[in-house]
Amino acid sequence: MSAFSSAYQQFWLKQQIKVGEEVVQKGLRENQVGAVGAILAHFSVRKDAALVSMPTGTGKTAVMIAACYALRASKVLVVTPSQMVRKQIARHFKLRRDLINNEVLSPDAPEPRVYELKNVIHNKAEWNDILANHDVVVGIPDTLNRIEELPQVLEANAFDVVLVDEAHHSRAKSWTYLLNHFSPAKRILVTATAFRNDKKDLKARLVYNYPLKLAYDLGQFSKIEYVAVETAGIQEPTDRDLAIAKKTEEVFGSHQQHGHKIIIRTDSRTRAEQLKQLYDSQTALKLVLIYSKLAQSTIDKRMKKLEEGEADGVICVDMMGEGYDFPSLKIAAIHAPHRTLPITLQFVGRISRTNVAAANTAHVVASTHDFEIDKIQLFKDTRDWAAILPELHRARTDRTEEEQHFFDTLEEVTPPDDTYVVDTEEALLLENEELKPFYHTKIYRLIPKEVAKVDEDEEEPDLVDLSVVPNFNGLANMSRVILRHHHVSTEYRLAVFVLGELITPAWYGADDNLKDVKNSLILAYYDKPHNLLYFCSSLKDNELYKELAHSYVVDRLAFAEILSLPMLKRVLAGWEGCKFYNIGMRSRKAKGSNESYRQLLGGSTQELLTAADAFNYTRGHSFGAGFDSVLEEEMLLGISTSSKVWSIVDGKVPELLDWLNKLSRKISDAEMDNLWGGLVETDSELR
Repeated sequence: MSAFSSAYQQFWLKQQIKVGEEVVQKGLRENQVGAVGAILAHFSVRKDAALVSMPTGTGKTAVMIAACYALRASKVLVVTPSQMVRKQIARHFKLRRDLINNEVLSPDAPEPRVYELKNVIHNKAEWNDILANHDVVVGIPDTLNRIEELPQVLEANAFDVVLVDEAHHSRAKSWTYLLNHFSPAKRILVTATAFRNDKKDLKARLVYNYPLKLAYDLGQFSKIEYVAVETAGIQEPTDRDLAIAKKTEEVFGSHQQHGHKIIIRTDSRTRAEQLKQLYDSQTALKLVLIYSKLAQSTIDKRMKKLEEGEADGVICVDMMGEGYDFPSLKIAAIHAPHRTLPITLQFVGRISRTNVAAANTAHVVASTHDFEIDKIQLFKDTRDWAAILPELHRARTDRTEEEQHFFDTLEEVTPPDDTYVVDTEEALLLENEELKPFYHTKIYRLIPKEVAKVDEDEEEPDLVDLSVVPNFNGLANMSRVILRHHHVSTEYRLAVFVLGELITPAWYGADDNLKDVKNSLILAYYDKPHNLLYFCSSLKDNELYKELAHSYVVDRLAFAEILSLPMLKRVLAGWEGCKFYNIGMRSRKAKGSNESYRQLLGGSTQELLTAADAFNYTRGHSFGAGFDSVLEEEMLLGISTSSKVWSIVDGKVPELLDWLNKLSRKISDAEMDNLWGGLVETDSELR
């Protein structure tokens, strides 16, 4: 038996109880008990990976160790982001001090046998010996991924629990490969940020989120004062760095008596070495320099100087920015700021721990900068960062939870058609989370018939039936259509299709099994409150749009029509500072004229229009940008009189629905007719 399963009876998942400031019962903190409980609940009914989000300093490592006991783990793999974190995690698993000191684990419980994987091991027999004699293996992705023929050397069921520390990395290929390979295991991803800046999902189910604001309110996250260094008038980069260094030395003076340390962040090894020379020559601060290419023994020696008080701080290139536990770090000097929220939160979390002396306030020293992080100019805001960051964290995490709920509502309606399978093709298991439709939509307005009208106190009937499967094979422009994916969300009134169309190559004469497969994505969204029906399709085909409208609209209750031009132009209502890059105009003259459709291209094509154009042409399409004073955001949109609206971006399905709902808000509001809209003065029909 492993150390975890054999000590199961010596492990008690209990919560610390305090009366005032006095601890009357030892145990884990409330959030730690909640996280372990959520992990157990998840694996009692599901097999997909579990994601736990807890701010830095709130006890993630103890949760990982406690989860191993609660799950009665046999063999555990822990994947960490760096060598430094690997060493620290290995020590925590071996000593289990948090659990023992808080009387959650008996001091007599057998010590887990921990193997710190420092080198690549290719030999299967050697791995068998490691697994036979150890309960836990701790490694970094680079080492694990360099194992030749990993599936044969380490089988998929080699570990029954896989823990990923700092899980926001897990979408990187090196991490994804490991998680997919060990998919039979209970996979637990732990991170301070349950989101990535590239908008890719962490491929796990968020089972527990401990809000950063709650950690701050409970004193687990310290106050953070931003010390702004005004460098706008300083031209030389070295002089800007010197100004930050001098201010850091000044701030350190108020922390030094408490044993606090400095972490200095920059973006490259070269610049880190330059900063080391600058701090050594221009300040009295004693600093050590670490980066990932240093030998582990060198890193250990330098960190020992920091721990034993021989150094005042450390210069790093992201290496200590996440995962590494050193509570005495209370001052951050930032010479190259992060521009993304996840990494900023990770870095600031390093100085926000409260389990050291006089830890109620940490300081960030940095130049002022204009760039925004989630619409906040953080490096110009003098408010307490511990008040700003929790709100940014909450907004991002809320979006993650909302997306998770959204995708949960999509249910398979029609199984994939397996009548045509390419031999080299794996079984098609599409994930709705991975779909990124282009922002392009055909819009229909639903006109209720008399039979659909109800009294004010009655619920209006659904004018659309999204459970219907349209007759795609009946379309003239499509042949041999395979239904590869069909999911419907009743809650969000959304249908999702992926169609495979079998096409004979142009260079082949026979009509046999030699086919190209053309895949198309189609989404149908019913905005019931506004009686609008949206079709978003990668296949732009008018016959397809008509078939979708005919199939979905309940004939006895309503009929569908494309938007009239006055309704369509509401999309542009309230735009300020318009610039149109593409304008198309349809001639009003009789057929046979030389120019039936005129198109203008350029930077500000509206300036090319004349008053005469309003009488010679009617609007065909237009594409441009402007600030929408109604939605209070910059917009980039195209509209067409064929009732189409588009942008030049793609996004996840929930983001697309947000965009469509914004269109609905304006299309359905008659007040938009009273606002100025782009090109109004040059189109007599829009006056």
